[in-house]
Amino acid sequence: MGTQSTDNHFDIVKRITCRVETPNASGTGIFLSTPDSDDKYFVTAKHCLLGKKFDGDLQNKDITLFVPLTDKEIFSTITLDHNSRIYLSTDLDIAIIVVSNHSDVEIPNIPLLDVRWFQQECFFRGYPHADESQAGVNIFVNFVDNNIVTTLNPLETYDTVSHDNCDGFSGSGVFSVIDNDPYFVGLLYELKEPFRRFNIYNLSQINSLLT
Repeated sequence: MGTQSTDNHFDIVKRITCRVETPNASGTGIFLSTPDSDDKYFVTAKHCLLGKKFDGDLQNKDITLFVPLTDKEIFSTITLDHNSRIYLSTDLDIAIIVVSNHSDVEIPNIPLLDVRWFQQECFFRGYPHADESQAGVNIFVNFVDNNIVTTLNPLETYDTVSHDNCDGFSGSGVFSVIDNDPYFVGLLYELKEPFRRFNIYNLSQINSLLT
């Protein structure tokens, strides 16, 4: 699960962070894997697939993933085939897709860390709708409480409130760099106003959907 030492940790995170679109909604998601399986797990917020009221219809063919290509500002698209499996949490804003048709897209592995709080700077990467370039944005954060992160960076602009600027970040992975390797530590799903806070799910909560 370790990353290649020659890769910059931001580059690795960029390559596993994807845009996701359905007829109901759009947002961000990340590819994760485990040492004992060849499956690739695409993890996102459930409302990025179903809409904010969780009431959208969804079939495999409705989901398109935009995967960044190595060293290029272009994307490869994956439309789910009938063998891919979708898991939607009944009580949490989490969705996991086991993607079967990913062999033509190179996606690096990233180590996983199960924490609820620790004194370590983190960052998340996502595709906010306010970013017209859709190139992806990194935001640096710190844990301040149980499954809550906060940023010192302003999230609002002179003509746009923070909620509008952050729309689309849902489903972003939260990462911490340890010994120059990025570790996945959580999934961002909600802006918690005020004070520039975000709610995240930790690894145990995400794993509970598959157990």
